[in-house]
Amino acid sequence: MFPFYKKATAIGICNLVARTLTVTSSLAAEIDRPWPVVMLISANFIAFVTAFFLPSIEEEEKIEKAIKDANEAGTENGSKKGKDE
Repeated sequence: MFPFYKKATAIGICNLVARTLTVTSSLAAEIDRPWPVVMLISANFIAFVTAFFLPSIEEEEKIEKAIKDANEAGTENGSKKGKDE
């Protein structure tokens, strides 16, 4: 459903976040009572809000098409320079 490089990037980001939270969990366990829960709720809220700013499939396709067109235009200009010299 998703391209391989995007799946690999998403898995890598999730792995980084999971390992970071695992390392800091022992530190959070020693903090006074309400703060570990506040930290967990804050992290969940931040993740929830940032999910709304991910591009939709249509927007992502437009961005990828624009990048592809720009790369093709740059390649054509580069090959013309090479032929002139």
